[in-house]
Amino acid sequence: MIKRLEIYDIIKGIGIIGVVLGHALNTDCFYNDRIDFFRRLIYLFNLIIFVFVSGRFINFQYDIKFFIKKKAKSLYLPYILINLILLMIQIMINMSYLNLKKIIIMILNVSLFNSQVYLSSFLWFVQVLFFSEILFFLVFKYTNKFTQIFKIIYLCVTMIVFVLVGYIFFSFNINVYNIDLIFLMIHILGVGYIFKIYQNIIDLYLKKYNIILCIGILLLMLSICYYFPWIQIELSKRIFAGNIMYFYSISILSILFVYSLAIFLTKFVLIKKYITEFGMNSYFIMGFHYLFFYCVDKLIMMTMGVDLPYKCVISFPNFRWLYVFVTFLLTHLYLVFIKSRIKNIKVINT
Repeated sequence: MIKRLEIYDIIKGIGIIGVVLGHALNTDCFYNDRIDFFRRLIYLFNLIIFVFVSGRFINFQYDIKFFIKKKAKSLYLPYILINLILLMIQIMINMSYLNLKKIIIMILNVSLFNSQVYLSSFLWFVQVLFFSEILFFLVFKYTNKFTQIFKIIYLCVTMIVFVLVGYIFFSFNINVYNIDLIFLMIHILGVGYIFKIYQNIIDLYLKKYNIILCIGILLLMLSICYYFPWIQIELSKRIFAGNIMYFYSISILSILFVYSLAIFLTKFVLIKKYITEFGMNSYFIMGFHYLFFYCVDKLIMMTMGVDLPYKCVISFPNFRWLYVFVTFLLTHLYLVFIKSRIKNIKVINT
């Protein structure tokens, strides 16, 4: 029997591995057809999956004040902490030649959930997740008081309105605080919440057919990336698979693929252990993997005695494997250190 909380940690683990791999396969400064093919494949699911998991754990039994506090504790406060740590590191390495005025402005922007810290640029997505979850909660909090027919009508109309509003913001390039993405992510949160409602039925069928479903959807996704290269998803660049309907359709397929893959991976104890570990610490990896990439850049520069060939997410494309390996190795060592410290504290207290 699959533990439900465990399966979602595995799903997040697959998602964060996809995030790191996707960034390591970056082709902004240099282009390679094969590399870009796998990058586009990974981008079909790597961020969407986190929105889906967030929707799965939204609890409408909370009151509004408690829910916002809970989200602030789990998303906003770690965002502040990670950004301040990375800002201090950025100041120490003199990356941006910052003066006091710039530093103060950057700290204010961090506190306003609008970070301009270079090393934490991948955390833009946390802002989207935070506000979209609150919006979803506010809009659907009291639907349980509606009659069944009115609830269905309300949900359908609301979802259509969200798509239209998000698409209007996107069309007119209105993206202050990523407001266009906030509205467009509501539907993915809704998919996660549907999984919560029908968890028993979904588990029953996906556990039974997970291999067939996983292979079938993977082949379909590979075909899409190969035959329709223009159908791709990259939220930070507002690329929505050609149009919004394609985006939602592919997102649902990607969620089913990752969920089925997660069920399959539960059969392998060691793999499950590490992917679960990375999933439980996905925020840490999301926040610090750019710093780890930067460390790899410096390591290669000192070893080879060369300057940076590119000023990109990664600067040495021939060492892509090293960026990924170092990220997850350092994450694992950090977690081992934290666990040992906690164990020592418990021993001292006893």
